[in-house]
Amino acid sequence: MSSALDFDLRIDHDRFLSTGDRQLHAILTVTASAGAGDGPAEVDGARYAEVIVVDCSGSMAHPPTKLGAARRATAAAVEMLPDGVRFAVVEGTHEARMVYPAHRGLAAAAPATRDAARRELGRLAAAGGTAIGSWLELARELLAEHPEAIRHALLLTDGRNEHETPQRLAEVLAACAGQFVCDARGVGDAWEPRELTRVAEALHGTADAVRRPEELEADFRATMRATMAKRVARAGLRIAVVPPARVLSCRQVHPTIMELPVTPVDDRSVACATGSWGGGEPGIPPVPRGGPGGPADGRGPAGRPRRPAGGRRPGRPAGERPGALDGGPGPVQPDRPAGGPLHGAGGAEPAHRRRLRRVRHGRPGDRRAAARPRGGAGHRRR
Repeated sequence: MSSALDFDLRIDHDRFLSTGDRQLHAILTVTASAGAGDGPAEVDGARYAEVIVVDCSGSMAHPPTKLGAARRATAAAVEMLPDGVRFAVVEGTHEARMVYPAHRGLAAAAPATRDAARRELGRLAAAGGTAIGSWLELARELLAEHPEAIRHALLLTDGRNEHETPQRLAEVLAACAGQFVCDARGVGDAWEPRELTRVAEALHGTADAVRRPEELEADFRATMRATMAKRVARAGLRIAVVPPARVLSCRQVHPTIMELPVTPVDDRSVACATGSWGGGEPGIPPVPRGGPGGPADGRGPAGRPRRPAGGRRPGRPAGERPGALDGGPGPVQPDRPAGGPLHGAGGAEPAHRRRLRRVRHGRPGDRRAAARPRGGAGHRRR
């Protein structure tokens, strides 16, 4: 299977700004697709590195079926790993402990190693506390040995992060950011939604709720399928503007809302990391917000978003044109892409966090409508 993707960019913004406007909100929709002729093929397992973290704190024993469901779900995820994938299973309590392999490292997936991992999973027992930062720190250490791989962690918890401080978790997330993608799952009804979304947003992953333990296996299988469909380990978005305009911030608005850190490249450009990508990704709309000092001629600053690093240039996408921000499709609301849904850029609580909170507290009809953060600022993945 080819690792190259074609990236396309679409830009929407309000072309009719007054001379007094000092900011321009632009919506960049980034779409990834497999190159022409790149049909389905066997996955090259050597390109992937996976760490599965299973919460084994004391609360996983209540009800008794919860830990059993976690064992089965993890075994199903391991079974789905193609030969050659480097993987490990970690037990999470008030500390992080290797389940498989026994040493601090990753094993290559093969019939024998998958069987051995399943046997070790059968020995998991519920005892101890919860320290999510310690779990992620071990995952980072394990994945750091494979910097060129598409690196991913799947984290399951059923409780709150009670055995370390919020500051400690923040430090670990900062160290892990950009190193790997992490999908976080909350099972049962005692976990804290803000902690899951905090992990997922910092590590470009997804946060979801699994109310019933018996649903874990299907969720883990779906997560592994999505992970093995990734084609690019890290993609970055670079946005260039004409001085004295500058980019103030970049926010992902679809499928979930999250701020993307903006890193200056030079006096004209900034870069934003967007995580790993697979073909057919829903576009990232980064919404870069231009700063004061730009041209006040009623058109707004001229900007040139460039293709994400790590992909293949698909000819001449709209985002490659100089002055692309001046050539929009017509007047649109600053936070509504033309022909697309409205994505609020204000300070309201993001919809995915509201859904997680409803799921956490058992609101009817919301059990599976949980959050799935997947991409960058002010941009949509498509």
